[in-house]
Amino acid sequence: MKKKPYHISVSILVGHLILILCLTPKISNGQQLFKITYGDLDTDRVSLTSFKLQKELVIHNGFKLDTALMCFQIPGESGIFVVDYKPILDTIKFNKCIDLLKPGSYVSFENIIISDSSNNKFTPHNRIHYLITPDIVNTHKNSESFIEIKRLQNLNYVSGTIYFSGTYFPNVQVCRVYKNKSSFLTNAFERCAIGTKITLENVYYLDDDKKLVGPLNKTVTLD
Repeated sequence: MKKKPYHISVSILVGHLILILCLTPKISNGQQLFKITYGDLDTDRVSLTSFKLQKELVIHNGFKLDTALMCFQIPGESGIFVVDYKPILDTIKFNKCIDLLKPGSYVSFENIIISDSSNNKFTPHNRIHYLITPDIVNTHKNSESFIEIKRLQNLNYVSGTIYFSGTYFPNVQVCRVYKNKSSFLTNAFERCAIGTKITLENVYYLDDDKKLVGPLNKTVTLD
C-alpha cells in the first residue's frame, strides 16, 4: 500500500511556534543602550586610585544585572585575565587582578545580560571599559618633554617609524609615517600622558622652508 506523504497542518505549526516563543526567555539583541557604570565613574579613563574605590557594576533606570564577565589586560602580564563577575563573583581571581592593576591596564565588562522588573532579559550593546591612568595624568605644560612632544606632533612628516609605549599603550603601538599625517598618528599623540614613551626611528620631515630633515632617531618620555 502506498504511504501517504506526511503533512503538518499550518495551524498546528503556528501554534507550536507561538508556544515556543512564550516559553523562551526574552533576550533582546536590538541596538539598545543602557546606562551602566562601574560605581560612579563617568569617564572611560580613570586613575588607579579611583578605580579601586568602586564597589560594583551599577545598572541604572531600574534594571538589574544577571550575568557578566570582567576582563583584565595588564601590562607585563601575558594574555587576558577573565573573571566571573555575576552571578557569583570569583573573589580570589578578582582580588588578584585588582592587586596587579597598574597605569596602562585595560578593564572591560563582557557578556552582560540584564533584566527588568518583569524578568525580560536584554543584552546591552554598550561597551563598558576603562583605561587605567596614573593618579596624575596632566603633565606640566611647560616641561621640556611636553614641549618636545608637542613639537614632534606638529612636524610635517615624510617617512619613518614612530613607536608609542608606556602609559595608555599597554602594547607598543607602531605608526608608519608617510606624507600627510594620518588620523592614526594624530590620535596616538593625543593619547600621550605622563609615562608615555615615544621613539622615532629613521624619521624624515620637512622644515618650515620645505627642506628635508633627517634621519631623526630619538626617544622622549613624557614626565
